[in-house]
Amino acid sequence: MKSYFYTLAIAVLGNFLILSGAYSNSPILTVRGNAIELGAKERSPFSAKSASQTEIVDRVDKIAQQITVRIDSKNNGNGSGVIIAKQGNTYYALTAAHVVKNPDLYTLITPDARKYPIAQTTLLEGVDLAVIQFTSDRTYTIATIGNYSFNAQKDLADSQWIFVSGFPGGESQRLLTAGKRLNQDVGKFIAKDVFSLAANNGYELVYSNQSRRGMSGGAVLDAQGRLIGINAASEDEIESDSRGEYVEISLGNSLGVPIKTFLNLAAQAKMEMQWLKLETSKPPILNELQENEIRNSLFNLTPPSQNADTTAWLNYGNQLWRIERDDEAIAAFDKAIQLKPDFYQAYYGKGLVLTTLNKDELAFAAYQKATEIDPQFYSAWRRRAMSLNALGKYDQALADVNKAIALQSDDFVLYWHRSYSLAFLGRNDEAIQSATKAIELNPKSFIVYMYRGMTYTNLGEKEKAIADFNRALRINPKSLQIYQFRANSYLLFKEFALAIADLTKAIALNPENIALYNSRALAYRGRQEYDRAIADYNKILELDPKNAEAYKERAFVCGNYLQQYDRAISDQNEALKLDPNYAEVYLERAQIYHRLQKYQLALADFDRALQLEPKNSSVYNPILGDSPQKGKTLTQKDFHRYLAYVNRSMTYIALKEYQKAIADAIDAIAIQPNNQMAYIARSQAYSNLGDYQKNCAIAVKLSTFNPIMQMLITIAAMFITSYKITQKQLPIIPKPSRSNPIFSRLTPIEVMLTKTRKNIQKRSPTIPKLSN
Repeated sequence: MKSYFYTLAIAVLGNFLILSGAYSNSPILTVRGNAIELGAKERSPFSAKSASQTEIVDRVDKIAQQITVRIDSKNNGNGSGVIIAKQGNTYYALTAAHVVKNPDLYTLITPDARKYPIAQTTLLEGVDLAVIQFTSDRTYTIATIGNYSFNAQKDLADSQWIFVSGFPGGESQRLLTAGKRLNQDVGKFIAKDVFSLAANNGYELVYSNQSRRGMSGGAVLDAQGRLIGINAASEDEIESDSRGEYVEISLGNSLGVPIKTFLNLAAQAKMEMQWLKLETSKPPILNELQENEIRNSLFNLTPPSQNADTTAWLNYGNQLWRIERDDEAIAAFDKAIQLKPDFYQAYYGKGLVLTTLNKDELAFAAYQKATEIDPQFYSAWRRRAMSLNALGKYDQALADVNKAIALQSDDFVLYWHRSYSLAFLGRNDEAIQSATKAIELNPKSFIVYMYRGMTYTNLGEKEKAIADFNRALRINPKSLQIYQFRANSYLLFKEFALAIADLTKAIALNPENIALYNSRALAYRGRQEYDRAIADYNKILELDPKNAEAYKERAFVCGNYLQQYDRAISDQNEALKLDPNYAEVYLERAQIYHRLQKYQLALADFDRALQLEPKNSSVYNPILGDSPQKGKTLTQKDFHRYLAYVNRSMTYIALKEYQKAIADAIDAIAIQPNNQMAYIARSQAYSNLGDYQKNCAIAVKLSTFNPIMQMLITIAAMFITSYKITQKQLPIIPKPSRSNPIFSRLTPIEVMLTKTRKNIQKRSPTIPKLSN
């Protein structure tokens, strides 16, 4: 069964993975170092500079020019590096290990075009990094290292522009490219396939920058020009063009080694921390104008010529997509497909853009076409599964992800997606098994632990759930998401104090995250600390004055818990000004009008609530017992309609319109046949109409839900005695059975009804047959 917790997961994961298609994963990794693979020709649709650069680009480009070096070899082409330290006349440069690992004659070329032999090379263990040394009496600029953590919560939402500096193969001019950085853990899900991040190469820095052959080993810089990583590889494919020449197709991301990895291994190169220039402050968040200026400066795109081939159009579309010109990107991919109908990479690229736009049906169709052309293209199968999950087609998603696993069984991301589908199908035990397999393949991914913890929560296994959240926190102790997910688990287990503690920690990490205040307000409601709940809703409205949901929730607290009806109605009015079609607000305002005996206003709001579709189709949250059927989950649409019918029925009873009340109660029962509220309303209406036979029948039905409701049977029995109802007209008490534990033994009420039945038998030996 789909649970509220998994619905929450969709929302959180959507933010956490930035629309999941924000950047692509490519089926084949081309590690570009000093070699020119397959003689491929690079066709770049962008230029390094434009006539007008921003202050940011100017500053970064100037720094990059001073610290980036070129590394030439006799037999293996060229690579790049960055100067990071100096001791006496000895300079230390950091590069990718694959640039200098082969036996060869290497030369380092400094920014002033001087050439130096490499005196010593140290390959760092387990990662694609190397430290090289050269000697010079000249003064060269040392890179400033940005030794800070990338904030997975804020920086994902705001995006972090980064820059890659290096020397493309066969060219003497340095190239600076711009792109967006992904969070390290998220990158494993978005960019990861077994060809890129599975090997022991340390490629945990994932970004959208273009990276050409020869740029491996170059600097990855933040917006202040500080070194945050070493560029190492790119997810590309090699394709033959119309002339039979090999060209690179760029569908994926670039990959690098984070600078923190080097800092942890610097001792292997006999380097000391005091030799390095370190800064720990984070770069400022760029505004929209600055971001647009970066795009205009470093993405000077020129459309392919009329006689351009398919790969030129595909690479052009990929560049347009990276700078969020999505419609133009789709047109470019369509042009490539028009020129080459079996160009499966173009379908795949088009699917990535459509995924970014949340057009999941169209995205699935594009990925489907890619797999029809090349059934071995497992990355497209993976993306198909992601699209189907987003569409709620979990059975089909499961089939697709199983197909991808058959093609590539070592990709932990596939097992995570399978776990996700299984959980929504209610196959929680299998979901646990699949998540466990993902953890075996990648025990360092806190995300998998986090979502396995959610699955354990769905199974009600509190200790295992919390244990997984704790493991996730040991991997990533500063993750807002883990605190948020563990808090919501605590909410579902009604551990409100623990939930508040986690949410308070999460808020400290990101004080502007509205969802955190909303969850904490729920926890405060669970502890009946209503003033604190209202304070959190006040904070939400301070951050977002147009947040209709915050007005609605604050009104709910004021009206239902504090009996501050005027304040509640005022907030509901504000919510409806912001969203005139907010069905739930009409429903809740109608309930308050009913309490205030403003029945005509209540009826108008109930009518409006029933006319409108719900605000969304998420699963209703029964955490705090707000639902009349505790422990159950309804779609919001059904839950709203049920409440509206029940409450309008009660309003009709207050207005003495009993037939309308009965009709509404019957509609409510059709939605929720096992919920007692609608039966109570119908019973009351029948009672007021004097139809005690039907009233008594409903009372017996109620007794199957709750023994307390059996008191209604007592009342019905009194009516039976008073009006001398015949035995046949008296409802039959269900016999005790295992399937009905309420009647496992006779209650005093049942004893009394049994006696009443015997008395009627004595008075009415002949029982007429009743018609239907």
